[in-house]
Amino acid sequence: FFQLKREDFDRAVDQLSRAIPDSSDAEIITGMARIVALAGDGHTSLPLTQQAAGFRRLPFVFYWYEDGVFVTQAASAYKRALGARVIQIGDKDAQQALLLIASVIAHENDAWVRHNAPGYLALADLLQALKIAPNAAAVRLVLQDRAGSRFEIEAPSAAGLAGDMVAAPDRSNGFTPLYRRSTDQNYWFTYLASARTLYFRYNRCQEMPALPFARFADQLFAEFDAKPVDRLVVDFRDNGGGNSQVIRPFFDGLRNRLARFGSPTRFYAIIGRG
Repeated sequence: FFQLKREDFDRAVDQLSRAIPDSSDAEIITGMARIVALAGDGHTSLPLTQQAAGFRRLPFVFYWYEDGVFVTQAASAYKRALGARVIQIGDKDAQQALLLIASVIAHENDAWVRHNAPGYLALADLLQALKIAPNAAAVRLVLQDRAGSRFEIEAPSAAGLAGDMVAAPDRSNGFTPLYRRSTDQNYWFTYLASARTLYFRYNRCQEMPALPFARFADQLFAEFDAKPVDRLVVDFRDNGGGNSQVIRPFFDGLRNRLARFGSPTRFYAIIGRG
């Protein structure tokens, strides 16, 4: 209650409690998330993208750029949507939908809303609970392609993402940017010989049982010691935090090398909204 009045919290709880007999499960869960978000603290949250919420998903992945929300991945049946801008979803225009979604995201800054809202936008049951879309079984989207032409898609929802998702630009062109590779790994690295760059991608602050971070750090520094490294790039951009002690062996190893040898290597950290 550092910025939320207790009486406002109690009033919101009472309103939800009285609405429960006439509400769907999705509406109740959404109401709970809205109450928690009133605290205005990103660490006091009820994340609705967790599997336990049971919300059905649309076959799209969205990203909120400066000039709007765009489709960055889609099930192969909806490839036409790739790269298109979302003009309307359900009965609301994109901006109205995002404002409603922001009300259930626990946050204290705009960056955290922008980071999480695209994932929420794909939750069909949430869209219905917030009265953005009238039906969670299928949701109508109005999209705009790069040429400025608008078109509609009636997208069915399902328990999880479709297994045949394709990305924009289509990965069949033979190139996948580094930040999109090995997203299932908590951490990984690669050496880019042509740029004399060691790239370390840190996706999650969580140990991988098959490769504890301390052993991973040993492998990374073996590469660092054996190859010419003009740049060491650490990519944190999608890492939402967690146990900050996991990465300590990396900083310890780096500090030891700088203390012993100094280094002509330049260091870069890539961050994002997450």
